[in-house]
Amino acid sequence: MKNRVEVTARDGDVTVNGEPVRSPLVRFMIIFCAIIGALSLFLLVLLPLLGMAVSLMVSLVLGFLAVLSGLVVVFILVSPFVLAAITVRSITQRKSGK
Repeated sequence: MKNRVEVTARDGDVTVNGEPVRSPLVRFMIIFCAIIGALSLFLLVLLPLLGMAVSLMVSLVLGFLAVLSGLVVVFILVSPFVLAAITVRSITQRKSGK
């Protein structure tokens, strides 16, 4: 049983544990999280070099980006289960209607 999740985005193809991601929304969210994470790391390296006022503004923006990327990650983790539940429900309704 795998306890790791590997996400790769290369040449426009996004894979999770080797399986291609077909949903454009999920692909966009994964790439968006990667960009936000890289930006956050870049800003964290620059924070000690900036002045107090500038670092406060950057900290506020960084905090906002962290919350936003956290929400996106939660959405990515929850959306497959929601989609699976909707699919199962629609299939069972279709079968019971026959």
